[in-house]
Amino acid sequence: MKTKENILSQFSKNLSIEDRFLYFALVLLIVGTPTVFYRSMFYTFYLPQLTLFWVVSVLIFLIAVQQKFSYGKTEKTPVLITVSLGAFTVSLLIVSIISPQSWVSFTGLTARGAGAFSYILCVTIFYSVFKLGIRKPTDFLIWTFIFAHAIVVLYALLQVFDLDPIDWGVETQQVGIQVFSTLGNANFSAGYVGITIPLVIWAAFGSDFNPVIKTICGALLGGSVIALVNFGSTQGDLAALFSLLIVFHWAVRRSPSKRYQSILIALPVGVIVGIIPLFTSGYSLRLPLIIPVVTSLCAYFGTLSDKGETFCVSERFLNKRQWKLLLGFSLIAGSLLAFLLRYQIIQELKSGLEQRFVFWRVGFSIFADHPIFGTGLETYLNYFASNRTREHGVNWEGVISDSAHSVPIGFLSNGGIVLFVSYLGLVSVIGYFGLHAIKSAKGPRQHFFLAVFVAWLAYHLQSTVSIDTTGLMYTQWVLGGILVAAGLSKSRNSKESMKTTELRNKKQTYSKSGKLLPTASLTVVLILLSFPLTAPFRANVSAFESESLYLSGDIQKSEEKINQAIELASRIPAYHEMRAIIYQNTGRNEDAFFEFEKNAELQPGISKAAFWAANSAFGLGNYDAAEEWFLKASEYNPYSPNVMLGVAGFYIDMNKKDKAFEFLNTFETLRTPEASYWARAKQMYVYLGAEEEAEYAEICSKNSAKCSN
Repeated sequence: MKTKENILSQFSKNLSIEDRFLYFALVLLIVGTPTVFYRSMFYTFYLPQLTLFWVVSVLIFLIAVQQKFSYGKTEKTPVLITVSLGAFTVSLLIVSIISPQSWVSFTGLTARGAGAFSYILCVTIFYSVFKLGIRKPTDFLIWTFIFAHAIVVLYALLQVFDLDPIDWGVETQQVGIQVFSTLGNANFSAGYVGITIPLVIWAAFGSDFNPVIKTICGALLGGSVIALVNFGSTQGDLAALFSLLIVFHWAVRRSPSKRYQSILIALPVGVIVGIIPLFTSGYSLRLPLIIPVVTSLCAYFGTLSDKGETFCVSERFLNKRQWKLLLGFSLIAGSLLAFLLRYQIIQELKSGLEQRFVFWRVGFSIFADHPIFGTGLETYLNYFASNRTREHGVNWEGVISDSAHSVPIGFLSNGGIVLFVSYLGLVSVIGYFGLHAIKSAKGPRQHFFLAVFVAWLAYHLQSTVSIDTTGLMYTQWVLGGILVAAGLSKSRNSKESMKTTELRNKKQTYSKSGKLLPTASLTVVLILLSFPLTAPFRANVSAFESESLYLSGDIQKSEEKINQAIELASRIPAYHEMRAIIYQNTGRNEDAFFEFEKNAELQPGISKAAFWAANSAFGLGNYDAAEEWFLKASEYNPYSPNVMLGVAGFYIDMNKKDKAFEFLNTFETLRTPEASYWARAKQMYVYLGAEEEAEYAEICSKNSAKCSN
C-alpha cells in the first residue's frame, strides 16, 4: 500500500511550473468558491463566489493554453470525450444565441450566474482536471474538498451553537433559516455537505492517513451530521445516504476474521448518517455533541482494525455473496424504516417538495412551448408567472421563482431538447468512465475511486431538487475529471512514459526564454480580462453603497454611486429601478420613466416591473405607454388578482368602463381568498355604479371562503 509520504513525494517530483500553478488554481477554486462571501453588497454570497469562480476558471483556461505551448503535442483525448464536450459546448452557444435574452442566457447574471459562460468554464475545469489526472495524481484535490467541507461544516456549527462572530441581523430573513453557513442558503450548504460527505467517510475509513487524522475526520463526520440536521434540507440528507456505500464497502472488504468486527464499527456510522438527518430536526436533537464523539471513536477503532492487513480481500468490487448481503440488508432495513417512519416521511415530502412540484410543472410547461432550444439559460423567472397554474397564482401570488429547482428540468426548459440531450450524454460518458475507474482499480485505490464516484453521484441526486448555484456547480466537473482520467485505465508504465515524453518536449522544444513570451502574454490577458470578469461584483458594491447613501439622505452621492454601477453593469434591471426612484424623488419624472421602462424591458415577464413603468407613464400623462405596460403586466401574470385589479383601476381612471368591467370579471373568475382584494373590487364597482356586483364583492370581503376556490 502506498503511504502518504510516497504520494506526497510522487506529487511534488518533477512538477512543472504550469502544473504547480494549475494545482494552486484548483485548490483556490475548490476551497474559495463555496466559502467566500462579502457583506457590503446586495448578493453577499452568490456574487462573490461567482466572481471568484469566473476569475479562477479563466486562469485555469490560460494555464491550459500555456501548457499547450510548453508541452507541444500530447496524447489525444478519446473521441467519446471530445464529442461529448464539444456537443455540450456547442449546444450552450446555440441556445444562448437563439434565446430572446441572449445576454442573460450567456452570463446568467440576472439570476445566479449559471449561464452558458459558466458552463463553458466548467468544461474547461473538467478538461484540465482530466488531463492533470493523466499526468499526475489527483488525490490532493480530494483532500482539498475535505478541507472545504470542514469550513462549511464548522461555520454551520458556529451558527448552531450561537457562536457566529458575524451579527447577520435582518439579513437572515433573506435565507429563511438561522443556519445557512458559507453558501448563504441552508439548501445549498446542505447540498454541498451531502456531496462531499462520502469523501470524509473515505478519509475516516479506508484512507492511508495516519490514525490521528482519520479520527479527526471521524469527528468531522459527526459534525457534518449535526450541520445537516440543522440545515433542515431534504436534498442534503438524501445525498448523504449515498455515502453509506463507502462505509459498507470498507466493512465487507475486511478479512473474514475481522469482517463482523468491522460491520459493528460501521453500523453506528450508518445509523448516524442515514437516519438522524432525515428524521430529526435541530429542535428535537438532544445532546448533539455525542454524535461526533461516536463517529470519531468508530474511526479510531476502524484504524485499529485496519492494522496489519491488506485493505481488500479480493480484486473484485463485491462478490456475489456480498452483493446479496448488501441488497438484502438494504431492502429489509429500508422497508422497515419506511414503515416505522411513514408519517414523518410523508410530512417531510410535503414540506420539502410541495412548492418544487409547482416549479417542476412550470418547467415542463415552458419546455412544451419551446421544445427545441428552450428559452435561454437563467430565463425561467421571465416565464414563471405566465406558465404556473391558476391555483398557484391565486393562492401563492407572491411566490415566484427564478429556477425550476431541478438542474435537469432547468436544462430541459431553458435549453430545450438540444441542451438536455447533450448534457445527459456528457454525464453518461463521465459515469461510464467512473464505473470503469472503480472496476479497473485495485486494492485501496478502488475504495478511493468509489468514494469519488459516490460523491459525483450525490451531486446529481441533489441536483434533481436543487439549483445549480456556483458553490455546487463546479463540484461535479472536478470530480468527473478525476474519474475520467482514472477510467482510461492507463498503466503506471504508460503514464511514466507520457510524463517523460512531456518533460522531454518541455526541455527540448522550449527554452526558458522561449516560454517567456507566451507566459507574459497570457498574464497580460488575465489582467485585462479581470476587469470585465469583476465588473458585476464592483457594480453591486456601488449599488449597495448607493442605497445606503440614499437612506441616509445623501441623494447626490447616491446618484453618483448608482451611475457607477450602471456604467459597470448596464443590463442589470435592479440598478435602473434604483436610479428611477432617485430621479422620481428629485422631481425628474421623465428621466424616472425612462429608467422604469428600461427596467421593465430588461426583464420581460415580470409584472411588477411593468407596473412600475405603467404608473410612471400614467403620472406623466403618457396614457398610451401606460396602457401598453398595464396590458403587458396582465399578460405576464394572468392569474394575479392584484394585477387584474390594478389594470381595472387604470381603465376606471381613463373612464373606459367596458375595459374596467372586463378585468374585474377576470378578477372574479380567479376567486381569490384574500378579503382585501374583494374590498377593493367593491369600491371599484361602487364607482362604476354596479350595485349587484358591489354587493357580491362586499359579501366576499366579509366571508371570502364563500367566494374562493
